[in-house]
Amino acid sequence: MLKRMMFAAFLVVGAAACKDEYAFDQAVAGDTDSERVPRPKTDGQFLRSVYADLLGRAPGQLEVEIVDEGGNTLSEFPLDEQELLLVVLDGVGDDDAMRSLVVAGLVESEELSLPAKADVADPAAFVSEQFRNFLGREPNAYELDAFVAAWSRDPAVDPKVVVRAIIGSREYQSQ
Repeated sequence: MLKRMMFAAFLVVGAAACKDEYAFDQAVAGDTDSERVPRPKTDGQFLRSVYADLLGRAPGQLEVEIVDEGGNTLSEFPLDEQELLLVVLDGVGDDDAMRSLVVAGLVESEELSLPAKADVADPAAFVSEQFRNFLGREPNAYELDAFVAAWSRDPAVDPKVVVRAIIGSREYQSQ
């Protein structure tokens, strides 16, 4: 009983001693401007993100070997993918066109495995999965309808076209 009374007294004394008040300024997390204009990714950010998203790796160092018709090695040299592509992207005035070409090359790469159009049983599920993979969100009803309608209407619209369209979007290319 004595222990309980001492504990109760300790609580009362402790509570009485805690009279300090703290005032905090109101804080707002995130961007308060609902009309935030997205900034485009830099070329380096774009290259790293598109390589990671499509190939699951960063641009790397390649060893290039030049071989003659007889199979003899004529020359060998290293090639830095990112450095080379950055020079190309920086050297052309239209980033969108060059970025589109980089993505087209990666989509056609043997490293990327996309299903054939005929192997996609549910185009809406495929499109939704790509939105989640590349944009981190579900497509809205309009986006989903537009992609599925194009898929159904146009034989040229296949998984590669869907991926290129999403990666070419302003949303993907922005920070």
